[in-house]
Amino acid sequence: MSPSLLEIITRATSDTNRAAISFSPILNADDILQNLKPRNEAAAAANPPIRRVEGWAISETDAKLIESSDAFLKKLNWKLRNPKSLDRDEFLRLLTKHLGKLSTQIGVSVEPSPSSEDVDFARAAIEKLGLVIGRDVAGPVSESCALLGIWDLLATLILQKLVVGGPSSSSLIERLIEKGESDLLCLCIKHVTNLRSSDLVSILKHFLSPPSHSMVSVKKEWEKQGFLAIKKATKDGKPSKAAANAAVLLMMAHDGFSPFEICLHYVFSSPDIDGLVLSSAVSMLNGVEVSRLVKYFVKWLRKYERFPFVIGLGKSISGLEDVVYVPSLGAVVKGLGLVFDEHFSYFVMNSGFHEEMREINGVVRALAREAELCSPLGVLMENLRSGESGTYGGL
Repeated sequence: MSPSLLEIITRATSDTNRAAISFSPILNADDILQNLKPRNEAAAAANPPIRRVEGWAISETDAKLIESSDAFLKKLNWKLRNPKSLDRDEFLRLLTKHLGKLSTQIGVSVEPSPSSEDVDFARAAIEKLGLVIGRDVAGPVSESCALLGIWDLLATLILQKLVVGGPSSSSLIERLIEKGESDLLCLCIKHVTNLRSSDLVSILKHFLSPPSHSMVSVKKEWEKQGFLAIKKATKDGKPSKAAANAAVLLMMAHDGFSPFEICLHYVFSSPDIDGLVLSSAVSMLNGVEVSRLVKYFVKWLRKYERFPFVIGLGKSISGLEDVVYVPSLGAVVKGLGLVFDEHFSYFVMNSGFHEEMREINGVVRALAREAELCSPLGVLMENLRSGESGTYGGL
């Protein structure tokens, strides 16, 4: 009886002499794979199609990177066991030395040199060496930055997508909430993947609490992007339709929204947040938070009722990245549906919401009528553009 495929794979991969190796950076696969060869080439024809190989080895450069990263990680983790012993200058010296060693090992120059401002060098090095640094190292580094308040360096780590969801990101988010760094929380929503439900609950509760000074800076950034969009739309006397659309969307997302509501834009427009995770987070909100969230969605429904022509215009434009974080009508309706699903009994029992529910019903009906009117006209225009004749969409 011939062996099964599972048995063939098991035999090919079994090795009692394998050594456990810790890999911090991303390795160069080309250097590893080029050394692979069948264990017994002479008997290759007689062997099954899946065979063990030998010659598996990492390059000398990769080995040095692993050794350097492990040594740095060991020192930093030892310091983090007693956070009070971690000094800002000492941390930056330790990090700068490690990054300088990595840049030398792979032959990449980083400006400014390590002898200049440590934070500037660290930021530049992280931007150039991000993949080599590895997420295993980035976790403790980001934790140290949050602990010591080195926010610009932490922002660079997040932007380079070196911070990922998990236990390390949870402690980071807790620290950012504790410090009131709402702008960095928004950055986490944009760039940290696999956020857990507990992370999202903490973020939502923070955003739905009285606004802090850092939330004001988020609103100012949206205002800045709005002015930039207007400038792009009228540059050199040549109107840009894409920039004009962006200006309208950014205006909608800015005007009439409080700073904490603008922070919510990122949560309900992010494509990286799983629907089940968001639903679980919404279910954990209390009555006051739910009330504020409903009022936020009502504002959006009124906006889309007033500006129905902007539906579907959100596209990324260079320098206007926040345009894609303007919640679409679909995202607003979905978010409102989540709130109603998770807190239905609360709305039924609380008479204070009944008037608001009637208002929401009226706005949604108006938008539905608008969609019904636009649909046959859209079919007609599409058929006219394609040159078709006859009956247009049943009209």
